[in-house]
Amino acid sequence: MKQNSLLATILIGLLLVLAACNLPTPQPQVVSPQDAINTSAAQTVAALSTALAGGGNPTLGLPVGTPVSPSPSTDLTSVPTIDSNNGASPSITPTVSDTPASNAGTPADAPVGGPTTDPDAPCNRAAFVKDVTIPDGSVLPPNTTFDKTWELKNTGSCTWNSNYGVVFSGSGNAMGGSATTPLSGEVKPGETVIVTVNLRAPGEKGEYEGRWRLRAPDGTTFGLGPNGTGTFYTQIRVDDAYSFADLYCSAAWSTAAGALPCPGKESDTQGTVVQLKDANLENGSGTEGLSLYTIAQPVGGGYVVGKFPAIMVPQNADFRAQVGCRNGVAGCFVRFKVTAQVDNGTEQVLGEWMEGADGNVTNVIVDLDAYAGKPTAFNLYVYVNGTPDAARALWFNPRIVK
Repeated sequence: MKQNSLLATILIGLLLVLAACNLPTPQPQVVSPQDAINTSAAQTVAALSTALAGGGNPTLGLPVGTPVSPSPSTDLTSVPTIDSNNGASPSITPTVSDTPASNAGTPADAPVGGPTTDPDAPCNRAAFVKDVTIPDGSVLPPNTTFDKTWELKNTGSCTWNSNYGVVFSGSGNAMGGSATTPLSGEVKPGETVIVTVNLRAPGEKGEYEGRWRLRAPDGTTFGLGPNGTGTFYTQIRVDDAYSFADLYCSAAWSTAAGALPCPGKESDTQGTVVQLKDANLENGSGTEGLSLYTIAQPVGGGYVVGKFPAIMVPQNADFRAQVGCRNGVAGCFVRFKVTAQVDNGTEQVLGEWMEGADGNVTNVIVDLDAYAGKPTAFNLYVYVNGTPDAARALWFNPRIVK
């Protein structure tokens, strides 16, 4: 009995061995280098996505809540290239971008085109750029109204607007200026602004100075320099005289083509005005003083005009000047004209003078008794009367004097 059981057991074991030998043999899976790289890249992206979704990246040792983003210089979604080296180790060439990720390193609240000054600067500060009209030391007749203009720069960290204004600092003579002259428009940090106050020269002869500051919407005042204590000012001399050449940029200069910049340049093609010192007159004589070199628009019938602000004409005053062509300009032939306007009324011609390149100049004297004590604006014209390109004229020391 035991022998039969043993035999049966041996037979079953042989049958199992034979069956196993006849089963299909599983084939090993071959993974290509490309598939291995793709799988690795996918796993990397998946890991980063998981970290971002969880608010942190424990793998990189960053605490939860720390934002993580791929390096801006490497594109993880690009497809790497594989060397054809008989399946040897692949060579991966990442795609590199020259442009960093948008807004990288920029605070979320930083304005586009924001301040060019120090962001740690105080809110309200200013710097002086230049005098635009009425240079320091200008001579004005008594009681003459004038516009004093400065160019200032916002060196603080706050934007100025029409709630800011120019106020008298309390130092010097206010010259009849308004209590507050509001600014116009917006002036961002780093930008400049033109500010103008309307003033009146005192009635007595002498030297005068007035100083101004800026006022913020909360009523505090500030000025120039790192501490905001500096002021911007005007200095004038009141006398029975007015120099058009000295104050030429207080006038509005124009031709038929439109407004001209002041000061201009001799190379300007549509006409210009330039201040010259100690210029040579047409007759070859030297001068000591200021001249206005005016070039009319170079077309037939062209002209150039300077329209000056009104002044209070003194008693027993004259308009005086010497006029002629620019020395050495052949073919020059021009017409000079002076007009006056009382209280913005109709222009009244005070005189006209023809000048050519003949080596002579004209001495101009015009009696102004009819305008004494009246606010009068004077306008200086030069017209083309010959070759347009040669209409180059000099007003030597144009002035109003007693």
